[in-house]
Amino acid sequence: MNVLKLATMIVAVSGAASAQVFTGSFPLTTNGGTPIGLDHNGGGSLLFTCIGTVDELGITDTSGNIGLTIDISMNSGTPLGVTTDSVLNIWITDATDNDVDLYDGLGNYVSSFPIGTETTFPEGIAFSPVTGNLYVTDGLASQAFEYTTAGVLVNTIPLNGASIDGIAHDPSDDTFWIYDSGTDSIRHYDAAFNELSAVPGTIANGLSGGEGLAIIGDTIYVCATGSDEVAAFAINGTPATTAQYGTGCPPPNDFYELFLAGANDLSGTSFTILPGPSGFTVAAAGAFDPNFANNLGSVDDQLFVAQALGFTATFPGLGTISTIDIDSNGRIGVGLAGSDFTESVGEFLAQTMVGVCWDDFNPSAGGAVYFDTFPTFAMITWDQVPQFGDTDSNTFQVKLHDDGRIECSYVSVLDDSLVGLSAGIGGTDPGSIDLSASLPFATAGSGLPLTLSEGTRPVIGTNFDMVTTNIPATAISGGTILGLAATNITTPIIPTGCAVQSTGDLTTLPLNLGTGASNIALPNLSSLVGVTVFAQSVIIDPAQTAIVPALYSNGLQIDIGDV
Repeated sequence: MNVLKLATMIVAVSGAASAQVFTGSFPLTTNGGTPIGLDHNGGGSLLFTCIGTVDELGITDTSGNIGLTIDISMNSGTPLGVTTDSVLNIWITDATDNDVDLYDGLGNYVSSFPIGTETTFPEGIAFSPVTGNLYVTDGLASQAFEYTTAGVLVNTIPLNGASIDGIAHDPSDDTFWIYDSGTDSIRHYDAAFNELSAVPGTIANGLSGGEGLAIIGDTIYVCATGSDEVAAFAINGTPATTAQYGTGCPPPNDFYELFLAGANDLSGTSFTILPGPSGFTVAAAGAFDPNFANNLGSVDDQLFVAQALGFTATFPGLGTISTIDIDSNGRIGVGLAGSDFTESVGEFLAQTMVGVCWDDFNPSAGGAVYFDTFPTFAMITWDQVPQFGDTDSNTFQVKLHDDGRIECSYVSVLDDSLVGLSAGIGGTDPGSIDLSASLPFATAGSGLPLTLSEGTRPVIGTNFDMVTTNIPATAISGGTILGLAATNITTPIIPTGCAVQSTGDLTTLPLNLGTGASNIALPNLSSLVGVTVFAQSVIIDPAQTAIVPALYSNGLQIDIGDV
């Protein structure tokens, strides 16, 4: 079909859709450190702080290419927030010394001023050239503090949200942007700190929880600390975005529920994962066992690697196992990549694990983690463990049985967390489900599902690329269909677990079986901005035994934009 004709048809039939602000991300990896704070550098690059073996101040471009790093651990023990003032001095919040440290533009330490008794955890910091003052967020409460650059407290500012992290001043309109990790929100405030809007943050867009935040031009950058990435959000214009929906076939066995702050409803419940011939049944069964005794002596963010079960059991994606990794942050698995306090869907799907109640727990501050073995099962218990920086109490447990059953029980669990099972194949995100409302349910996965994702973003005036992965070697042809609406149609003539996810009433693009690529040139027409199209790839595979020997990918919602 002619592309201009296609564009005319889309505009004539489809109304504009409201787009999300997330426009993509880039990696920010340092020498073993964790990136935390962000700010502009007075030009087109970003300043950042990172904490680790060496606490550092660094500079990076907006693609993640680090220009330099400076060791600041002598004067800033836990550097969290960072900002620059109108003459390019650099201000850093230091949670170890509970103060704000001043560095010159070359990264040389100059002086500090104490926070005092306002908070014990200063986190984000921003400078406003309009007032000439500094604004520091309180990581333990929903508030910020306004200081002169000499350290005199001017004002205490109440804020919405649950856990305030990064803050940035936007000089274009004298407003403030704040990252609230407690509700995974980017909040926009006017100069008097009246909230103007709030949009979903980094977790909602598949990354870990955010921390530092910076403004360059029309883009907000947020540091997704747990995944060592920086997410970009457009302020003006209509962002070009895509979003996967549904699942490809064969379906994955993975499932999870991602709880935001205050929404965890598992207290007093249990569920058991029962292995079957090709998938699992997940049912409301099991009970909390109080007979735990072997205290691992865990501290904050500690991973106990390859703990012996004393028997062999089957585990999703691995077959037979005899050891298990135990993370103090509420998860178990095999080959886990270190302790992880920032639960994210991307990391969950990429690692073989059970998120029993994956969150940032701190057994150093209370409670304990136990590992007990019995002849036919092993039991891991998190007993009265608080979240980091909190005084709450969380008690939950998982049992691994020698017949492959996995039993999760909850006495009291609070706040945000991720709960579920991942075989670690990195398949299509099945989406968060309501575990309490869905039990019992069955998974029936085998192999890797056909997966459609963006190769580039759908910006007008560019070539928009889509990529299909997990194409079987036995496939003989394929295509990517585009339609005006999303569907979810199943039929006995196509393989079990497959569904038609797009109406396909626009066109079908060729699909290269070798590379998985399909592409279309989007005209540079403003009338296309805000239009939504729905795509799905389909391959013909004679190895399938259904009447129609085809496999179908997940659906891909395409929101066309100009940025």
